[in-house]
Parts: sequence; C-alpha cells; structure tokens
Amino acid sequence: MQQDLLEKFGVQVSQRRLYRAKRKAREGDYGNHARSYKKIPTYANVVLETKPGSIANIQYERSDIAMNPTLKRSFLCFDAMKKGFINGCMPFLGINGCQLKGSFGCVLLAAISLDGNNGLFPIAIAIKEVKCKDGWLFFLHHLDAALVSMIDKQLCIMSDQQKFVFTTNMLTIVNS
Repeated sequence: MQQDLLEKFGVQVSQRRLYRAKRKAREGDYGNHARSYKKIPTYANVVLETKPGSIANIQYERSDIAMNPTLKRSFLCFDAMKKGFINGCMPFLGINGCQLKGSFGCVLLAAISLDGNNGLFPIAIAIKEVKCKDGWLFFLHHLDAALVSMIDKQLCIMSDQQKFVFTTNMLTIVNS
C-alpha cells in the first residue's frame, strides 16, 4: 500500500498510519468485534421473548454484571431446531468446534445432524473461551438439557478429537 500511494499520488505515509487505515477499512467491511460481542445479550433476550421454547444462556467473566461484564461463554438453540431435529433428522449428532478470528480468541462450537436429504441440519451453537474443558461442559450440559427430554431413541454421536463419556442422560468430557 505504501508503494502504491507513493507511485500513484506522490504521498509518503507511515506504516503506523497505514495500519490504522487498514484496520478502519476492515471494520467498515466486517464490523467491530467488540461491538458485536456486546450485542449478544440483547440478541439472547430477543430470542427468548420472541421464540418460546428456545434456549439462550450467557455466562459472564465477572460475577457482578453491573460492572462492565465480559462475555465468557454463550449457548443458543432455537425451539424450531430442536423440533426439526426430533421430527426430521437421522439419530446422529455431530459435535465440533473451530477457532474464531479476531482479538477475543474464542471458539465456536456447533451441534449438527443430518436431515432426510443427508444435508447438514444445525441444532445448537455456543461460543466459549479457548482451551477450556469447562466451556465444553457448558455446551454439552445445555445441549443435553435441550434434547434429552425430547429424544426417545438412541443417538450416534460423533466428535473430532474430544473424548466423551456417555452416561444415562448426560454427556461429559474425560479429556480435552
């Protein structure tokens, strides 16, 4: 960028100024992560008010929510996703996670199934902190709570590089 500006416009710009301009341009295209994360509690409240039977749960880093709370982890499962899974999907549950880009370093977890056409069907998502066994337990606990009362058949559960223990009603992690 620095070379292009010099050749095309005869302007010499510092690396620091170019970095700030690039960051502002990216925010214009992709948004600001901090502002997006601050909208999650509002979104969760709207989901709970407008979609009865849905689950939206948020945990904060600090116990005092009034003092600038920071998001620790969140879970979201729409009622329509639960019903769609029970009524139209194969008895298969895939669980996986991926790193999110950005300055917060979170992990996005997802539970999916296969619909009648072998297409992917999302069931639940969560955001958790990186390298934390408790984050997986949070996700699995809420997933279990969302589905266990509705499931009357055995499930095939698949995950990538996580070791799970299956008890009668609850999924838990042995090692992460």
